[in-house]
Amino acid sequence: MSPRASRGPPADHDRVTDTERSGEIGLLTDGGRPREGRRLAKTPDGRRLELWREIDAPAETVWSLFTDTDYWADWGPTISAVELDTLGGDTADSEAADSTRIGQGTTGRVRVAGVWVPFSITTCTDCRWTWSVARIPATGHRVESLGPTRCRAVFELSPLAAGYAPVCRTALRRLDRLARESTG
Repeated sequence: MSPRASRGPPADHDRVTDTERSGEIGLLTDGGRPREGRRLAKTPDGRRLELWREIDAPAETVWSLFTDTDYWADWGPTISAVELDTLGGDTADSEAADSTRIGQGTTGRVRVAGVWVPFSITTCTDCRWTWSVARIPATGHRVESLGPTRCRAVFELSPLAAGYAPVCRTALRRLDRLARESTG
């Protein structure tokens, strides 16, 4: 008798989903549909570990939380404050000179563990932005629409930064909460 046969039917956590077969691992909730997970994927910046979470809110809501620096400390576990030096992209032409929304070319500094560190937004287009922190390429951020009231928030990590995954998972949970609160 095989070890599996002696244990009875497989438990839910023993199931292999179609997404796992393709290299994507999803946590099954919401009637068996993956609500969050991770996958190794090719991005415009090369191979990245993507951590994602489906959120019951419009993509525009989550994109706004991702790009408005007033909210970074609310969803980013390692960030306690943000100061902008220059605005980039479309933000430079906005009616509010003191805007807190990033665009490509935005520069500033973030407070991490009590230390101010410079950053610059390297790309910000098509619901995806990336940045460099202390001149080192850092986490990418992306939002994918899944319909009018649902989206997927994604963090893109260099495989060498996989140890940062727990921080990103916490950030995804916080983004989910903030998005649901803002849509009422």
